[in-house]
Amino acid sequence: MVLQGSRVTIRPLEQADLDAISAWRPFEDPLMADANWLQRPPDELRRWFAHLARRAQRMLYTILDESARPIGLLTLRDIKGRQSARLGITLGADFVNQGYGSEALALFLEHFFAVMGFSKMVLDVAAYNQRAIRVYRKLGFNTTGQRKRAPSRHMSLAFLNDPRYADLRPFFSRDWLGRWRVLYYEMELSHQAWKRKKETMTDTTLSDGMLEHRPQRETRAGEAAGETTPGQEEPVRWRAVATANGLAEAAIIQGRLESEGIPAQIHQEPAGVAIGLTLGLLGQAQVLVPEPLAEQAERILNEGVPPQPGGGRDEAR
Repeated sequence: MVLQGSRVTIRPLEQADLDAISAWRPFEDPLMADANWLQRPPDELRRWFAHLARRAQRMLYTILDESARPIGLLTLRDIKGRQSARLGITLGADFVNQGYGSEALALFLEHFFAVMGFSKMVLDVAAYNQRAIRVYRKLGFNTTGQRKRAPSRHMSLAFLNDPRYADLRPFFSRDWLGRWRVLYYEMELSHQAWKRKKETMTDTTLSDGMLEHRPQRETRAGEAAGETTPGQEEPVRWRAVATANGLAEAAIIQGRLESEGIPAQIHQEPAGVAIGLTLGLLGQAQVLVPEPLAEQAERILNEGVPPQPGGGRDEAR
């Protein structure tokens, strides 16, 4: 099987690819640390390849660029007949931010459904990777659930103390035993949804897209928090779903949402925080959640809210 796109080629992984993969430059961004396990001696990668090649529930593919250079890996695992399979896609550090990943994924999706005959593709993506989530949605994927899991053993969470990563902190939390957990979203795309999406796709849909479903670029020295998220092309977009009278009330709302697995943060005007106001515009505090979870958060907050006089909505939201 060889899939040929305008700039990328996808074919089954070969042992000869492993030398090039082991020579990829490692990512410096701590959010990408789990991708650096590929930078190991070729002999170790060959043992890994031989081990996985014996497993029927996994398929391995190499993504090549215009010069036939290995630039990425694409995998299928958790294969359930022709019902579904779980996607994984990784690019080397020198090949991100060039549109290779989104082109490769669209190329492979057509083969996955039309030739391999699968009914559904599923994937899991870190909730902090908003760029990847946005592009998966452009390709027709829908969010079907969320779960928290342990961070990769290759990832140090010391970066959470860095102010440049402040908007990512709500995606990381500790469980009742004090162990760190990372929020992941489950997404899926059916064959029928893919056929509908293809009719509306343009070259812009692909070129504006994902590089892999991990953070997308290296951290820039001196990057300010709130401008762009380190490791991504764009900031995490937060949306206000509730307005409370003061921080204490906002904290209750925040706790309600986080108990449902939705990251939330509180924003209050600095002047109001400084003098402890709980009334008026300066005393109000907004509760914000990631934009993709805003509708779910509003539904949760509206549960059990009694109808307002005259049929109006709760103005405290």
